[in-house]
Amino acid sequence: MKPLPSPHIPGHDFATIAQVLLISDELGTYTALDDMLRHAVALARDRLKLERVAIFLRDDKEGLMRGTFGTGLRGETVDERWHAHPVTPTQCDALRQLAPQGMLWNYDEDVELQVVRPRRRLIVGRGWRTTTPLLAAGRVVGVMYADAALSGSAFDAEKQAHAALLCGSLANLVYAKRAVLTGDSSGGSGQPTRVGDHRRSDDGGDCASFQSYRRCRDYLEEHYLSLRNLADFAKACHLTQTYLCRLFHRYEGCSPYKRLLRLKMGHAASLLRDPAVSVKRAGLEVGFDDPHHFSKAFKQVLGVPPTSLRDRA
Repeated sequence: MKPLPSPHIPGHDFATIAQVLLISDELGTYTALDDMLRHAVALARDRLKLERVAIFLRDDKEGLMRGTFGTGLRGETVDERWHAHPVTPTQCDALRQLAPQGMLWNYDEDVELQVVRPRRRLIVGRGWRTTTPLLAAGRVVGVMYADAALSGSAFDAEKQAHAALLCGSLANLVYAKRAVLTGDSSGGSGQPTRVGDHRRSDDGGDCASFQSYRRCRDYLEEHYLSLRNLADFAKACHLTQTYLCRLFHRYEGCSPYKRLLRLKMGHAASLLRDPAVSVKRAGLEVGFDDPHHFSKAFKQVLGVPPTSLRDRA
């Protein structure tokens, strides 16, 4: 493979870096490994604007990279847990040595690009492809593949750098979850748990309260722009505010309103990447009529005022 040096991430691109931090924070809230990986694929496309991604996890015992979730022909998230390909210790060691060499990913030019299906492969053209290792505790726990097979667009080193940042966080989350699932403090290095084979959490993945939490969390992720406060959220979920808070504190470790603010401010940060969008307009888009209130909430969540992303009122 041909490695491409990782670029410096410019300081003025704080909005996208903030998105990486918010995505990492969101992924950490998922109890099930499957859910986390599926959402990682979707969020990498939706928020980091990667066209096609697929995440594979390493199975040491069988010498395989096992598929989890990827991107289909229509840009949708597809289940690829049936798919796997061989990987040797030498190949993994080469990926592990990228960082000491100043690299964050492997870059291949003019390779055959495919969409995998059970019992067949669809060839969709030729183009570039990156392989970004998921490194945790000095080990390769998986890889993220990315390409532009759907549009044939040129390689964007800045987007790939943001993807590499996300892979760093994702690797640590995978490593920690495997350690819990296998009861192995080494992160399941002896025999990693396959995706889809996870145990239920101590809170009871099938219990009514956990299912209520997941229903509310999914609703929030889809409708956060239209929700203005905790009362709106509780009403939409047909729950009392007290019970909704109890669910989020139990399964997410924070209040539902804090989660709502994170989603709103992440969206606002994305809007502020556009020079045509003022701070006032970004605030209105996420439900804040008062620019001062919006700026205060933005700084509370992201640590900087919105004017630091766009020097205009």
